[in-house]
Amino acid sequence: MFVKVHKAGKDPQTSNKGGCSILADYLDKENKGKIQSEKMEFFNYSYDTVSKGSAVKSIDSNNKHLGKKDSKFFMLTINPSHRELQHLITRATGKTEITDISQLSKADQQKVFTELRNYTRSVMDLYAQNFERPNVKTGADLVFFAKIETQRKWHYYEKAVKDGLARSGAMKPGLNLHVHVVVSRNDRTQTTKLSPHSISKGGKQQFNGKAVQQGFNHEKFKENSGKLFNEIFSFNSKEVYHSKNYGRGMIGDKMPNMPGKGAAMVKGKVLNKVIGHESRQVINAAITVAKIAMNPASALSIAKEKLFAIAKGAVTGNEL
Repeated sequence: MFVKVHKAGKDPQTSNKGGCSILADYLDKENKGKIQSEKMEFFNYSYDTVSKGSAVKSIDSNNKHLGKKDSKFFMLTINPSHRELQHLITRATGKTEITDISQLSKADQQKVFTELRNYTRSVMDLYAQNFERPNVKTGADLVFFAKIETQRKWHYYEKAVKDGLARSGAMKPGLNLHVHVVVSRNDRTQTTKLSPHSISKGGKQQFNGKAVQQGFNHEKFKENSGKLFNEIFSFNSKEVYHSKNYGRGMIGDKMPNMPGKGAAMVKGKVLNKVIGHESRQVINAAITVAKIAMNPASALSIAKEKLFAIAKGAVTGNEL
């Protein structure tokens, strides 16, 4: 599990100094072209269905005492790993070895979405508690809306794209469920400003005459969010927690593994045909492809293409 508070940009598309309608429009992207019954609605702490207009209004009207240059809201993402999603799906539906959300019936998909919504609310309880303010104890004391997304795209900075094994902008295979949360800078009473970008250094500050924690402890929030998932869903986590310096990829955003026999088949057939250091670099790349491919035949085909490219001088070990 990886939970991340994102930094806002300076351009109108990514700034958080004004309204949040542009961000809400972006988060509604998977609904484009769908009929109403197939759309994924926004939700908040109390309701499973919130219209986009109501979601935006809840944030934009909760800005008392915030200046023109102040941040008005923040965005965070909740990113379960492939293993965590498979476990959650099994818990919610009884189905096993699911590798794509489309393999589930609409009814079973809704069961999974319900679990994700409830987990998100629990994460926002942790978010509220992390500030250690006496008047902000649960997600009910916050103003936020959230949106479940079912797809991810490859980005230019990811290793598979840099290695030529995936195309930037293409959809990623596998289970890619994750949640975006947009939360107001103000608490619900508009008397307390809450910024996750105020980093905790273990110090205290005065708040209404009382000493309270200074700043937001990101590492504690991330770690507790992972532990919470394990506790709620009885998940035996094997994920490695990295507090920081993990790079630009997300820890929880792991690619689904091919079935063991498929990966072994690819490796065995390739090893029988090539030798040498340069070729072994290609093998490693081919196995990486195998892990992100959805079936053994596809993985083997891509691996062969890489090997033929070596023979023709089109690809070098340095390029891999």
